Amino acid sequence: MRYLTTLDEYTRNAINAFTNLQKKFYVQISEYLATGKTITPKTLETRVKRAEKIFNDLYKNEFKKDYYKAQGNLFKDLFKQNNSDFNIKNDMTSINWQRIDMVRKAGLKFTDNYSDDIIKKLRSRLYIGMMNQENYFTTYEDIKSWLVGANAQARPKIIVRDQMARIAQESIVESYKVNPDKDKYDYYWTGPDDSRTSQICKDRKKNNPYTWEEVEKMSAHPHILCRHRWVAKLKSDSKQKEIKKPNVRSEDYYKFNHVDENVLKDVLKAFDPQKIEPVFSKVINRYSQDLTIKYNKRSRGSYYSPGFNKIILRDKKPQTILHETGHYIDDIAAQGLESKRDFDIELIKVRDNLKNLENEEIDKIERDLIKLLADEDLAPYKNMGELKRKAIQNIRTPEGKALVEKYNNIVEKAGDIDTGAIQDILDGLSNKNLWTRYGHDLHYWHRNGSETLTAEVWANLFEITANNKTAQIELFKKHFPEVWEAFNKVLKEITL
Repeated sequence: MRYLTTLDEYTRNAINAFTNLQKKFYVQISEYLATGKTITPKTLETRVKRAEKIFNDLYKNEFKKDYYKAQGNLFKDLFKQNNSDFNIKNDMTSINWQRIDMVRKAGLKFTDNYSDDIIKKLRSRLYIGMMNQENYFTTYEDIKSWLVGANAQARPKIIVRDQMARIAQESIVESYKVNPDKDKYDYYWTGPDDSRTSQICKDRKKNNPYTWEEVEKMSAHPHILCRHRWVAKLKSDSKQKEIKKPNVRSEDYYKFNHVDENVLKDVLKAFDPQKIEPVFSKVINRYSQDLTIKYNKRSRGSYYSPGFNKIILRDKKPQTILHETGHYIDDIAAQGLESKRDFDIELIKVRDNLKNLENEEIDKIERDLIKLLADEDLAPYKNMGELKRKAIQNIRTPEGKALVEKYNNIVEKAGDIDTGAIQDILDGLSNKNLWTRYGHDLHYWHRNGSETLTAEVWANLFEITANNKTAQIELFKKHFPEVWEAFNKVLKEITL
Protein backbone atom coordinates (compact mmCIF):
# COMPACT_ATOMS: atom_id res chain seq x y z
CA MET A 1 0.00 0.00 0.00
CA ARG A 2 1.69 3.17 -1.23
CA TYR A 3 0.58 5.48 1.62
CA LEU A 4 1.67 2.96 4.23
CA THR A 5 5.10 2.98 2.61
CA THR A 6 5.11 6.77 2.50
CA LEU A 7 4.11 7.06 6.14
CA ASP A 8 6.79 4.57 7.10
CA GLU A 9 9.37 6.58 5.12
CA TYR A 10 8.40 9.81 6.88
CA THR A 11 8.62 8.03 10.21
CA ARG A 12 12.05 6.57 9.54
CA ASN A 13 13.35 9.87 8.21
CA ALA A 14 12.06 11.67 11.29
CA ILE A 15 13.64 9.18 13.69
CA ASN A 16 16.95 9.42 11.81
CA ALA A 17 16.80 13.21 11.85
CA PHE A 18 16.04 13.36 15.58
CA THR A 19 18.73 10.77 16.29
CA ASN A 20 21.33 12.76 14.37
CA LEU A 21 20.37 15.91 16.28
CA GLN A 22 20.57 13.97 19.51
CA LYS A 23 24.07 12.75 18.70
CA LYS A 24 25.16 16.22 17.63
CA PHE A 25 23.88 17.68 20.92
CA TYR A 26 25.63 14.99 22.97
CA VAL A 27 28.85 15.52 21.05
CA GLN A 28 28.76 19.27 21.73
CA ILE A 29 28.23 18.74 25.46
CA SER A 30 30.84 15.97 25.54
CA GLU A 31 33.41 18.14 23.79
CA TYR A 32 32.65 20.98 26.18
CA LEU A 33 33.17 18.69 29.17
CA ALA A 34 36.31 17.23 27.65
CA THR A 35 37.93 20.66 27.71
CA GLY A 36 37.71 20.62 31.52
CA LYS A 37 35.77 23.88 31.66
CA THR A 38 33.28 24.40 34.47
CA ILE A 39 29.69 23.91 33.38
CA THR A 40 27.17 25.90 35.39
CA PRO A 41 23.38 25.42 35.55
CA LYS A 42 23.00 28.63 33.55
CA THR A 43 25.31 27.36 30.80
CA LEU A 44 23.42 24.07 30.74
CA GLU A 45 20.00 25.76 30.51
CA THR A 46 21.21 27.93 27.63
CA ARG A 47 22.38 24.90 25.69
CA VAL A 48 19.21 22.98 26.51
CA LYS A 49 16.99 25.82 25.25
CA ARG A 50 19.05 26.02 22.07
CA ALA A 51 18.59 22.29 21.50
CA GLU A 52 14.85 22.51 22.20
CA LYS A 53 14.50 25.23 19.57
CA ILE A 54 16.30 23.10 16.98
CA PHE A 55 14.08 20.12 17.78
CA ASN A 56 10.90 22.22 17.59
CA ASP A 57 11.92 23.81 14.28
CA LEU A 58 12.60 20.41 12.75
CA TYR A 59 9.32 19.02 14.07
CA LYS A 60 7.06 21.89 12.98
CA ASN A 61 8.70 23.00 9.74
CA GLU A 62 10.06 19.82 8.18
CA PHE A 63 8.08 16.90 9.55
CA LYS A 64 4.64 17.65 10.97
CA LYS A 65 3.01 18.91 7.77
CA ASP A 66 4.18 15.99 5.59
CA TYR A 67 3.34 13.47 8.29
CA TYR A 68 -0.23 14.81 8.59
CA LYS A 69 -0.70 14.51 4.85
CA ALA A 70 0.68 10.96 4.64
CA GLN A 71 -1.36 9.83 7.62
CA GLY A 72 -4.56 11.27 6.17
CA ASN A 73 -3.89 9.61 2.83
CA LEU A 74 -3.27 6.30 4.55
CA PHE A 75 -6.62 6.48 6.31
CA LYS A 76 -8.46 7.34 3.08
CA ASP A 77 -6.72 4.49 1.27
CA LEU A 78 -7.69 1.95 3.93
CA PHE A 79 -11.23 3.32 4.11
CA LYS A 80 -11.74 3.01 0.34
CA GLN A 81 -10.18 -0.44 0.24
CA ASN A 82 -12.48 -1.78 2.93
CA ASN A 83 -15.56 -0.26 1.28
CA SER A 84 -14.51 -1.89 -1.96
CA ASP A 85 -14.63 -5.30 -0.29
CA PHE A 86 -18.29 -4.71 0.60
CA ASN A 87 -19.22 -3.03 -2.71
CA ILE A 88 -20.13 0.17 -0.83
CA LYS A 89 -19.92 3.60 -2.41
CA ASN A 90 -17.19 5.70 -0.83
CA ASP A 91 -18.64 8.55 1.21
CA MET A 92 -15.76 10.47 2.74
CA THR A 93 -18.18 12.98 4.29
CA SER A 94 -19.42 10.27 6.65
CA ILE A 95 -16.04 9.94 8.34
CA ASN A 96 -15.72 11.17 11.89
CA TRP A 97 -12.75 13.44 11.19
CA GLN A 98 -12.60 14.72 14.77
CA ARG A 99 -11.87 11.18 15.88
CA ILE A 100 -9.27 10.70 13.14
CA ASP A 101 -7.60 13.95 14.13
CA MET A 102 -7.13 12.48 17.60
CA VAL A 103 -5.35 9.51 16.01
CA ARG A 104 -3.18 11.89 13.99
CA LYS A 105 -2.13 13.83 17.07
CA ALA A 106 -1.41 10.62 18.95
CA GLY A 107 0.78 9.45 16.06
CA LEU A 108 2.77 12.67 16.15
CA LYS A 109 3.09 12.79 19.93
CA PHE A 110 6.07 10.45 19.88
CA THR A 111 8.24 13.23 18.46
CA ASP A 112 7.50 15.45 21.45
CA ASN A 113 8.24 12.62 23.86
CA TYR A 114 11.40 11.71 22.00
CA SER A 115 12.92 15.18 22.09
CA ASP A 116 11.78 15.78 25.68
CA ASP A 117 13.39 12.53 26.80
CA ILE A 118 16.73 13.50 25.29
CA ILE A 119 16.68 16.88 27.01
CA LYS A 120 15.55 15.47 30.37
CA LYS A 121 18.07 12.67 30.26
CA LEU A 122 20.98 14.98 29.58
CA ARG A 123 19.86 17.61 32.07
CA SER A 124 19.43 14.99 34.82
CA ARG A 125 22.81 13.38 34.14
CA LEU A 126 24.70 16.65 34.26
CA TYR A 127 22.93 17.85 37.41
CA ILE A 128 23.69 14.54 39.11
CA GLY A 129 27.30 14.89 38.07
CA MET A 130 27.50 18.36 39.62
CA MET A 131 25.73 17.34 42.85
CA ASN A 132 27.99 14.30 43.25
CA GLN A 133 31.03 16.46 42.47
CA GLU A 134 32.13 14.01 39.81
CA ASN A 135 35.21 14.82 37.79
CA TYR A 136 34.41 15.95 34.26
CA PHE A 137 36.02 12.88 32.72
CA THR A 138 33.50 10.55 34.42
CA THR A 139 30.52 12.59 33.27
CA TYR A 140 32.00 12.96 29.80
CA GLU A 141 32.54 9.20 29.36
CA ASP A 142 29.00 8.43 30.51
CA ILE A 143 27.39 10.88 28.08
CA LYS A 144 29.72 9.73 25.33
CA SER A 145 28.43 6.16 25.76
CA TRP A 146 24.94 7.34 24.83
CA LEU A 147 26.15 7.91 21.29
CA VAL A 148 26.43 4.15 20.83
CA GLY A 149 23.48 1.78 20.59
CA ALA A 150 19.92 1.99 19.36
CA ASN A 151 18.08 2.17 22.69
CA ALA A 152 17.17 5.80 22.10
CA GLN A 153 15.31 4.76 18.94
CA ALA A 154 13.50 1.76 20.37
CA ARG A 155 10.60 3.49 22.13
CA PRO A 156 9.63 5.92 19.35
CA LYS A 157 9.73 3.07 16.82
CA ILE A 158 7.34 1.06 18.98
CA ILE A 159 5.00 4.05 19.32
CA VAL A 160 5.05 4.67 15.58
CA ARG A 161 4.31 1.03 14.75
CA ASP A 162 1.54 1.04 17.34
CA GLN A 163 -0.09 4.19 15.96
CA MET A 164 0.10 2.94 12.37
CA ALA A 165 -1.76 -0.19 13.47
CA ARG A 166 -4.28 1.99 15.26
CA ILE A 167 -4.96 3.97 12.08
CA ALA A 168 -5.68 0.76 10.17
CA GLN A 169 -8.00 -0.54 12.90
CA GLU A 170 -9.88 2.77 13.18
CA SER A 171 -10.33 3.02 9.41
CA ILE A 172 -11.84 -0.47 9.26
CA VAL A 173 -14.45 0.43 11.87
CA GLU A 174 -15.20 3.74 10.17
CA SER A 175 -15.75 1.99 6.83
CA TYR A 176 -18.09 -0.54 8.46
CA LYS A 177 -20.04 2.36 9.97
CA VAL A 178 -21.09 3.75 6.57
CA ASN A 179 -22.28 0.34 5.34
CA PRO A 180 -26.12 0.56 5.28
CA ASP A 181 -26.30 -3.21 5.85
CA LYS A 182 -23.88 -3.28 8.78
CA ASP A 183 -26.49 -4.90 11.05
CA LYS A 184 -26.66 -7.92 8.74
CA TYR A 185 -23.10 -8.88 9.66
CA ASP A 186 -21.49 -10.66 12.58
CA TYR A 187 -18.19 -9.15 13.71
CA TYR A 188 -15.21 -11.27 14.73
CA TRP A 189 -12.18 -10.06 16.64
CA THR A 190 -9.47 -11.71 14.53
CA GLY A 191 -5.70 -12.04 14.77
CA PRO A 192 -2.80 -14.35 15.62
CA ASP A 193 -2.81 -16.77 18.56
CA ASP A 194 0.70 -16.91 19.95
CA SER A 195 2.79 -16.05 23.00
CA ARG A 196 2.45 -12.31 22.26
CA THR A 197 -1.36 -12.34 22.19
CA SER A 198 -2.68 -10.22 25.07
CA GLN A 199 -5.27 -11.40 27.57
CA ILE A 200 -7.57 -8.62 26.34
CA CYS A 201 -7.59 -10.06 22.83
CA LYS A 202 -7.89 -13.64 24.06
CA ASP A 203 -11.00 -12.69 26.07
CA ARG A 204 -12.51 -10.82 23.12
CA LYS A 205 -12.03 -13.79 20.79
CA LYS A 206 -13.73 -16.13 23.23
CA ASN A 207 -16.92 -14.07 22.89
CA ASN A 208 -16.96 -13.95 19.05
CA PRO A 209 -19.12 -13.01 17.21
CA TYR A 210 -20.30 -9.51 18.14
CA THR A 211 -23.14 -7.32 16.88
CA TRP A 212 -22.49 -3.94 15.28
CA GLU A 213 -23.97 -2.24 18.34
CA GLU A 214 -21.37 -3.98 20.52
CA VAL A 215 -18.51 -3.19 18.14
CA GLU A 216 -19.34 0.53 18.18
CA LYS A 217 -18.93 0.62 21.96
CA MET A 218 -15.57 -1.17 21.94
CA SER A 219 -12.14 0.21 21.20
CA ALA A 220 -10.71 -0.75 17.81
CA HIS A 221 -7.25 -0.55 19.36
CA PRO A 222 -7.58 -1.86 22.92
CA HIS A 223 -3.89 -1.92 23.84
CA ILE A 224 -0.44 -0.96 22.59
CA LEU A 225 0.94 -3.00 19.65
CA CYS A 226 -2.41 -4.74 19.15
CA ARG A 227 -2.25 -7.01 16.08
CA HIS A 228 -5.97 -7.84 15.92
CA ARG A 229 -8.81 -6.28 13.92
CA TRP A 230 -12.52 -6.60 13.32
CA VAL A 231 -13.61 -8.85 10.46
CA ALA A 232 -17.24 -8.68 9.28
CA LYS A 233 -18.99 -11.84 8.06
CA LEU A 234 -22.53 -12.17 6.76
CA LYS A 235 -24.82 -13.78 9.31
CA SER A 236 -25.71 -17.39 8.61
CA ASP A 237 -29.37 -16.49 8.05
CA SER A 238 -28.53 -13.76 5.55
CA LYS A 239 -28.56 -14.43 1.84
CA GLN A 240 -24.99 -14.58 0.64
CA LYS A 241 -24.15 -13.60 -2.90
CA GLU A 242 -23.54 -16.72 -4.93
CA ILE A 243 -20.33 -16.79 -6.91
CA LYS A 244 -20.47 -18.37 -10.34
CA LYS A 245 -17.79 -21.01 -10.54
CA PRO A 246 -16.36 -22.91 -13.49
CA ASN A 247 -17.88 -26.28 -14.24
CA VAL A 248 -15.24 -28.23 -12.35
CA ARG A 249 -15.43 -30.28 -9.18
CA SER A 250 -13.77 -27.54 -7.17
CA GLU A 251 -16.95 -25.47 -7.27
CA ASP A 252 -18.83 -28.16 -5.37
CA TYR A 253 -16.16 -28.39 -2.73
CA TYR A 254 -14.89 -24.90 -1.88
CA LYS A 255 -16.95 -21.97 -0.62
CA PHE A 256 -15.11 -18.89 -1.82
CA ASN A 257 -16.92 -15.65 -1.04
CA HIS A 258 -14.12 -13.12 -1.47
CA VAL A 259 -12.16 -14.10 -4.58
CA ASP A 260 -11.94 -11.76 -7.59
CA GLU A 261 -13.94 -13.06 -10.55
CA ASN A 262 -10.98 -12.50 -12.89
CA VAL A 263 -8.83 -14.95 -10.90
CA LEU A 264 -11.45 -17.35 -9.51
CA LYS A 265 -11.04 -19.86 -12.34
CA ASP A 266 -7.28 -20.03 -11.72
CA VAL A 267 -7.77 -20.39 -7.96
CA LEU A 268 -10.22 -23.26 -8.40
CA LYS A 269 -7.82 -24.94 -10.83
CA ALA A 270 -4.88 -24.55 -8.41
CA PHE A 271 -6.99 -26.06 -5.59
CA ASP A 272 -8.56 -28.83 -7.71
CA PRO A 273 -9.26 -31.58 -5.14
CA GLN A 274 -8.66 -34.19 -7.85
CA LYS A 275 -5.06 -32.99 -8.25
CA ILE A 276 -3.79 -31.70 -4.92
CA GLU A 277 -3.24 -33.90 -1.90
CA PRO A 278 -6.44 -34.60 0.14
CA VAL A 279 -5.09 -33.12 3.38
CA PHE A 280 -4.53 -29.78 1.66
CA SER A 281 -7.90 -29.66 -0.04
CA LYS A 282 -9.40 -30.35 3.40
CA VAL A 283 -7.44 -27.51 5.01
CA ILE A 284 -8.21 -25.04 2.21
CA ASN A 285 -11.88 -26.04 2.28
CA ARG A 286 -12.08 -25.36 6.01
CA TYR A 287 -10.77 -21.80 5.68
CA SER A 288 -11.90 -20.92 2.13
CA GLN A 289 -14.88 -18.79 3.21
CA ASP A 290 -12.66 -16.29 5.02
CA LEU A 291 -9.95 -16.13 2.36
CA THR A 292 -9.81 -12.98 0.25
CA ILE A 293 -7.87 -13.12 -3.02
CA LYS A 294 -7.41 -10.05 -5.20
CA TYR A 295 -5.72 -9.87 -8.60
CA ASN A 296 -3.59 -6.82 -9.41
CA LYS A 297 -1.12 -7.12 -12.27
CA ARG A 298 0.37 -3.76 -11.27
CA SER A 299 1.24 -4.92 -7.76
CA ARG A 300 4.89 -4.91 -6.71
CA GLY A 301 4.57 -8.68 -6.34
CA SER A 302 2.33 -11.43 -5.04
CA TYR A 303 1.98 -11.46 -1.26
CA TYR A 304 -0.25 -12.27 1.69
CA SER A 305 -1.38 -9.40 3.94
CA PRO A 306 -2.02 -10.77 7.47
CA GLY A 307 -3.71 -7.58 8.65
CA PHE A 308 -6.51 -8.08 6.13
CA ASN A 309 -6.45 -11.89 5.65
CA LYS A 310 -5.91 -11.04 2.00
CA ILE A 311 -3.80 -12.43 -0.83
CA ILE A 312 -2.72 -10.07 -3.61
CA LEU A 313 -1.73 -11.86 -6.82
CA ARG A 314 0.37 -10.31 -9.57
CA ASP A 315 0.31 -13.54 -11.58
CA LYS A 316 -2.11 -16.46 -11.79
CA LYS A 317 0.38 -19.34 -11.65
CA PRO A 318 -0.84 -22.26 -9.51
CA GLN A 319 2.51 -22.32 -7.69
CA THR A 320 2.03 -18.68 -6.64
CA ILE A 321 -1.56 -19.26 -5.54
CA LEU A 322 -0.63 -22.28 -3.41
CA HIS A 323 2.44 -20.54 -1.96
CA GLU A 324 0.52 -17.46 -0.80
CA THR A 325 -2.31 -19.68 0.49
CA GLY A 326 0.34 -21.45 2.55
CA HIS A 327 1.13 -18.10 4.20
CA TYR A 328 -2.59 -17.58 4.86
CA ILE A 329 -3.02 -21.03 6.47
CA ASP A 330 0.11 -20.46 8.54
CA ASP A 331 -1.26 -17.15 9.84
CA ILE A 332 -4.90 -18.10 10.38
CA ALA A 333 -4.61 -21.74 11.51
CA ALA A 334 -1.06 -22.79 12.42
CA GLN A 335 0.29 -19.85 14.45
CA GLY A 336 0.02 -20.50 18.18
CA LEU A 337 -0.09 -24.29 17.85
CA GLU A 338 2.50 -26.20 19.82
CA SER A 339 3.28 -28.31 16.74
CA LYS A 340 4.00 -25.13 14.72
CA ARG A 341 6.37 -23.89 17.41
CA ASP A 342 8.15 -27.26 17.21
CA PHE A 343 8.37 -26.87 13.42
CA ASP A 344 9.93 -23.42 13.79
CA ILE A 345 12.41 -24.71 16.38
CA GLU A 346 13.48 -27.65 14.19
CA LEU A 347 13.89 -25.32 11.23
CA ILE A 348 16.17 -22.95 13.13
CA LYS A 349 18.23 -25.94 14.32
CA VAL A 350 18.74 -26.96 10.70
CA ARG A 351 19.75 -23.45 9.67
CA ASP A 352 22.25 -23.17 12.52
CA ASN A 353 23.58 -26.66 11.82
CA LEU A 354 24.18 -25.84 8.17
CA LYS A 355 26.35 -22.91 9.26
CA ASN A 356 28.64 -25.34 11.10
CA LEU A 357 28.72 -28.13 8.50
CA GLU A 358 31.88 -28.81 6.56
CA ASN A 359 31.82 -27.56 2.97
CA GLU A 360 31.83 -31.17 1.80
CA GLU A 361 28.43 -31.78 3.44
CA ILE A 362 27.00 -28.60 1.93
CA ASP A 363 28.29 -29.67 -1.48
CA LYS A 364 26.44 -33.00 -1.19
CA ILE A 365 23.13 -31.15 -0.82
CA GLU A 366 23.99 -28.91 -3.78
CA ARG A 367 24.87 -31.90 -5.99
CA ASP A 368 21.57 -33.55 -5.08
CA LEU A 369 19.77 -30.33 -5.98
CA ILE A 370 21.49 -30.09 -9.40
CA LYS A 371 20.58 -33.72 -10.10
CA LEU A 372 16.95 -32.86 -9.34
CA LEU A 373 16.92 -29.63 -11.36
CA ALA A 374 18.76 -30.70 -14.50
CA ASP A 375 19.39 -34.45 -14.21
CA GLU A 376 23.11 -33.63 -14.34
CA ASP A 377 25.90 -35.18 -12.30
CA LEU A 378 28.35 -32.51 -11.14
CA ALA A 379 31.14 -35.04 -10.50
CA PRO A 380 34.08 -34.71 -10.49
CA TYR A 381 33.31 -31.11 -9.53
CA LYS A 382 32.27 -30.37 -5.95
CA ASN A 383 29.74 -27.67 -6.71
CA MET A 384 28.49 -25.20 -9.31
CA GLY A 385 31.16 -22.68 -8.35
CA GLU A 386 33.96 -25.11 -9.15
CA LEU A 387 32.30 -26.14 -12.43
CA LYS A 388 32.08 -22.49 -13.47
CA ARG A 389 35.73 -21.80 -12.59
CA LYS A 390 36.94 -24.81 -14.60
CA ALA A 391 34.81 -23.77 -17.54
CA ILE A 392 36.28 -20.24 -17.53
CA GLN A 393 39.87 -21.48 -17.09
CA ASN A 394 39.58 -23.80 -20.10
CA ILE A 395 37.22 -21.67 -22.19
CA ARG A 396 39.34 -21.99 -25.37
CA THR A 397 39.59 -25.78 -25.24
CA PRO A 398 37.00 -28.35 -26.31
CA GLU A 399 36.81 -29.50 -22.69
CA GLY A 400 36.10 -25.94 -21.51
CA LYS A 401 33.40 -25.42 -24.14
CA ALA A 402 31.70 -28.63 -23.02
CA LEU A 403 31.77 -27.43 -19.42
CA VAL A 404 30.26 -24.08 -20.45
CA GLU A 405 27.47 -25.94 -22.25
CA LYS A 406 26.89 -28.13 -19.19
CA TYR A 407 26.81 -25.11 -16.87
CA ASN A 408 24.40 -23.18 -19.09
CA ASN A 409 22.12 -26.22 -19.38
CA ILE A 410 21.88 -26.44 -15.58
CA VAL A 411 21.21 -22.71 -15.25
CA GLU A 412 18.46 -22.83 -17.89
CA LYS A 413 16.68 -25.82 -16.36
CA ALA A 414 16.96 -24.37 -12.86
CA GLY A 415 14.91 -21.41 -14.08
CA ASP A 416 11.76 -23.54 -14.18
CA ILE A 417 9.33 -22.05 -11.63
CA ASP A 418 8.11 -25.57 -10.89
CA THR A 419 11.28 -26.10 -8.84
CA GLY A 420 11.37 -22.57 -7.42
CA ALA A 421 10.01 -23.62 -4.02
CA ILE A 422 12.71 -26.20 -3.18
CA GLN A 423 15.41 -23.80 -4.40
CA ASP A 424 14.02 -21.00 -2.22
CA ILE A 425 13.98 -23.33 0.80
CA LEU A 426 17.64 -24.30 0.35
CA ASP A 427 18.64 -20.71 -0.37
CA GLY A 428 17.20 -19.59 2.98
CA LEU A 429 18.31 -22.55 5.11
CA SER A 430 21.88 -22.37 3.80
CA ASN A 431 22.12 -18.61 4.28
CA LYS A 432 22.75 -18.38 0.51
CA ASN A 433 25.70 -20.79 0.65
CA LEU A 434 24.05 -23.13 -1.87
CA TRP A 435 23.74 -22.35 -5.57
CA THR A 436 20.14 -21.69 -6.66
CA ARG A 437 18.29 -19.70 -9.33
CA TYR A 438 15.44 -18.85 -6.98
CA GLY A 439 15.77 -17.21 -3.58
CA HIS A 440 15.99 -13.89 -1.74
CA ASP A 441 18.77 -11.58 -0.60
CA LEU A 442 20.39 -11.95 2.82
CA HIS A 443 18.58 -8.92 4.21
CA TYR A 444 15.25 -10.59 3.47
CA TRP A 445 16.21 -13.88 5.12
CA HIS A 446 17.32 -12.11 8.30
CA ARG A 447 14.30 -9.78 8.47
CA ASN A 448 12.27 -10.07 11.69
CA GLY A 449 14.80 -12.46 13.20
CA SER A 450 13.86 -15.98 12.12
CA GLU A 451 10.16 -15.24 11.42
CA THR A 452 10.65 -14.60 7.70
CA LEU A 453 12.66 -17.79 7.21
CA THR A 454 10.16 -20.04 9.02
CA ALA A 455 7.22 -18.42 7.21
CA GLU A 456 8.79 -18.84 3.76
CA VAL A 457 9.90 -22.44 4.30
CA TRP A 458 6.41 -23.29 5.57
CA ALA A 459 4.75 -21.72 2.49
CA ASN A 460 7.19 -23.44 0.12
CA LEU A 461 6.62 -26.82 1.75
CA PHE A 462 2.88 -26.20 1.58
CA GLU A 463 3.20 -25.56 -2.17
CA ILE A 464 5.34 -28.58 -3.13
CA THR A 465 3.51 -31.01 -0.83
CA ALA A 466 0.04 -29.91 -1.96
CA ASN A 467 1.15 -30.44 -5.55
CA ASN A 468 2.80 -33.75 -4.58
CA LYS A 469 6.17 -32.84 -6.08
CA THR A 470 7.68 -36.19 -5.15
CA ALA A 471 11.31 -35.53 -6.17
CA GLN A 472 11.44 -32.24 -4.26
CA ILE A 473 9.79 -33.81 -1.22
CA GLU A 474 12.24 -36.72 -1.24
CA LEU A 475 15.23 -34.37 -1.42
CA PHE A 476 13.91 -32.39 1.54
CA LYS A 477 13.11 -35.53 3.56
CA LYS A 478 16.58 -36.95 2.86
CA HIS A 479 18.46 -33.97 4.28
CA PHE A 480 15.97 -32.57 6.81
CA PRO A 481 13.87 -35.48 8.17
CA GLU A 482 13.10 -33.83 11.53
CA VAL A 483 11.66 -30.72 9.87
CA TRP A 484 9.59 -32.87 7.51
CA GLU A 485 8.16 -34.80 10.44
CA ALA A 486 7.36 -31.56 12.30
CA PHE A 487 5.66 -30.13 9.19
CA ASN A 488 3.33 -33.12 8.92
CA LYS A 489 2.43 -32.89 12.62
CA VAL A 490 1.20 -29.33 12.04
CA LEU A 491 -0.87 -30.44 9.06
CA LYS A 492 -2.40 -33.21 11.12
CA GLU A 493 -3.29 -30.83 13.95
CA ILE A 494 -4.96 -28.20 11.76
CA THR A 495 -7.11 -30.82 10.00
CA LEU A 496 -8.45 -32.43 13.20
